Amino acid sequence: MKITLNEVGPRDWRFSHEVSPPTPDIYQTIRMLESAGIERVEIGASVNYDKYPYMKDTFELLSQLRDPSDKHARYSVYVGPYSKNYPRDKIKKLLEDGKLSEDPGMPDELSFSISASEKRNVGLYGLSGNEVFDRIRRHIERAKNDGVKHFRGYVSAAFGYENPNDSPMGSVIGWSQMLFDLGCQEVALGDSRGYAAPGEFIRKWSVMKSHLPLEKIALHFHENNYVNWETDIFTVLQDGVRVFDTSIMDVTRPIIKGERHTVPCQDDVPPNASTEYANYFITMQVNDPGLSLKEELGNGEVTTGLDHDKICEAGKFIRNSISRLV
Repeated sequence: MKITLNEVGPRDWRFSHEVSPPTPDIYQTIRMLESAGIERVEIGASVNYDKYPYMKDTFELLSQLRDPSDKHARYSVYVGPYSKNYPRDKIKKLLEDGKLSEDPGMPDELSFSISASEKRNVGLYGLSGNEVFDRIRRHIERAKNDGVKHFRGYVSAAFGYENPNDSPMGSVIGWSQMLFDLGCQEVALGDSRGYAAPGEFIRKWSVMKSHLPLEKIALHFHENNYVNWETDIFTVLQDGVRVFDTSIMDVTRPIIKGERHTVPCQDDVPPNASTEYANYFITMQVNDPGLSLKEELGNGEVTTGLDHDKICEAGKFIRNSISRLV
């Protein structure tokens, strides 16, 4: 059984934190992840760089990473809903302003987000869900004409926004289906606030899964007290989900002595599931003959195809970079 870890740290971590490692360290980390076998990386975002200043190196990073002589991962860029965030227009403006050294071309993949919580759509974008969706539709139509072949959707706050019960399951299912209809090959259900506690998650998931094409669904967990996502990952593995979003830039173990984070982070955004620990859990704990988990998955070997030691080296490298900033 092959499991894919989709690396989102270079984008999602920098959306949520108050510091950002320098671009060369992000570049080196991505190269280290590629050496470990990572095949998909969300490198940044095409958004308002006044509001999200740590994303402003996205297209410079894309340009540096695109070495035609080397095999590389699929590079994805998150695109905000406003028309001015369309990557081609953003690149043109950066070049005109002298903030980009060369045109990197369009990313391999574009990703878009709509929230299951209408309050979150309005709070983030000043737009209703229907308005966000219409802008995503326009982006995708234009990108298809520009030769982009890969599209990914996020349904954020899929398991709750301000509390575990304020994101209707019908919205999660409905927006997911509509994103597929637009041409998204994959939709990630985001646990943006860490509300996917095992019992509550299973209750909701048991309804959602019967209405979704699970072979096209990914799970994007944020860690609720650093423990819940393990149970949730195992639950959806049994149902056929094979893609998980993880972050090399987030902590791998619980923080003791009551300290919640090792780096400055918004209080309402728990860390992503870490790439190292997700890989360890999926490939080592699930396959541990003493735990009998593999039997529940059909006894086949579960693999990510990743070099775990190299994954850990990449994590150590980027967190050392982060630690020098705080």
